Amino acid sequence: MQSPLSQELRKKRIVVMDDQGSMRSVFLAYLREMGFSDITTLPDGEKGLSYLERNLADMVICDWNMPKKSGLEVLQAIRGCEDTKALPFIMVTSSSELSRVKDAVESGVSDYLIKPFQPSHLGQKVVD
Repeated sequence: MQSPLSQELRKKRIVVMDDQGSMRSVFLAYLREMGFSDITTLPDGEKGLSYLERNLADMVICDWNMPKKSGLEVLQAIRGCEDTKALPFIMVTSSSELSRVKDAVESGVSDYLIKPFQPSHLGQKVVD
């Protein structure tokens, strides 16, 4: 599935937040296969926000259901901070419930990815 990413895209710093180690591994494998190399994975939203306070990122991929801080809380915190308010944010969830999608859209989500997903779906969201 190796796709021809531009040098600029390959340099993107991607932060993945998911409480399931297996999902972090899936994201890492898919993103590396696409050509990305600067990928940080974190087990919850609290650690993710702490990481973003100290490090730059070009995109966040975040699970909705996590302990400590949900994906929606992470999104709202990111949108509420001047330094990160424009950061592309992909919400990942196993729920396609309309009210959840609406909450995410109202909070400024950039895109939405529903589990389970194919690598090509992730690729479309990350590259667009």
